[in-house]
Formats: sequence, structure tokens, C-alpha cells
Amino acid sequence: MVRGQLDGPIHAPRPHPGGTRERGRLRGTPCGWSGNDMADRLQVGMTFEKTRTVTEPLTAAQLHRRGIYVMSTPELVRLVEHCALEGVQPFLQPNQNSVGTRVDLRHLGGTPLGMRVTARTTLVEIDRRRLVFQAEVHDELEKVGEGTHERFIVDAEKHLQRIQEKHARWKSAG
Repeated sequence: MVRGQLDGPIHAPRPHPGGTRERGRLRGTPCGWSGNDMADRLQVGMTFEKTRTVTEPLTAAQLHRRGIYVMSTPELVRLVEHCALEGVQPFLQPNQNSVGTRVDLRHLGGTPLGMRVTARTTLVEIDRRRLVFQAEVHDELEKVGEGTHERFIVDAEKHLQRIQEKHARWKSAG
């Protein structure tokens, strides 16, 4: 169990050790970077959870000031992304980061102030450095979100260098 910055723990139970073939890709096998044993590597089937209590800054009322005090869609997306991000971080090498590249999330229902919301992301595909998660979000009464989220594992130094180069190009153009 790993604790994140939001309320609540992240759980990473170990999946079944055997992989299966699905649509031409080997699933259930460890990611390709170095580690001492299977427990040090990401595997298909790992599930991570993140829980948050809905407070006023997280509500739709903050977006359009119309008194809609339910968790906003951007905050639901943020919860899912943080769940996956903080779940995989302990498995990465010190020189690696993961960056979000895609979110496809349906917001199925409103969650009022004070209620707790839990995102659960399950790693369903590892394609080299690309990680695909199935996401479900539940409040204390029902499912309020579902979808997919993709992350890409990058070399932290090279990624930062590309961002700095882009910033320099922008500064010199303007």
C-alpha cells in the first residue's frame, strides 16, 4: 500500500503471475525495464485506488458559479489521472516519469459535497512504454464515472530537455 497526496491509500495487489495472449499482444507480463524480481515491475491486472472527499473547490460551482455543488467533471478526470500516476510511480526507475496522453471518461452522476469518491484504475495493457488503464469511479452510493486512461513512460531528463527547448523556441519567436 502506498499513500498519495489525496486522501486515502493506493492499493497494488499482485496479479496472477501468468500472462495471456489477447489480440496479438502478450498480456500479464512485466514491463521491460530492470528490476530485481517480478514484484518490482508493473504487470497487467494491477489495480490502484485513490479516494477523495468532495469539497467546495472541487465542485462544478467553481467552474460556472451557478450553485451546482457536485464534483466537477475536470476534478473527476484529475482523480482518475492521479490514481494511475501515483499508482505506477513506485514501479518506475529514478530517471523515469509517466505522462498522461489520453483520457476518455464518462461522468455518470453527480456526487454532492462531503461525500467520498473513489477512483479505481486497473492496468489492462502494457505496450512497451505505453500503459492503458480501465477506470471506474464510485461515490458512497453508486458508480459515477467510467472510462480509460493512457500514460506513457518517459525518460525524465529528456522530457524536461524537450520542454525547455520548446520554451526557448517560443521565447525567441515572440
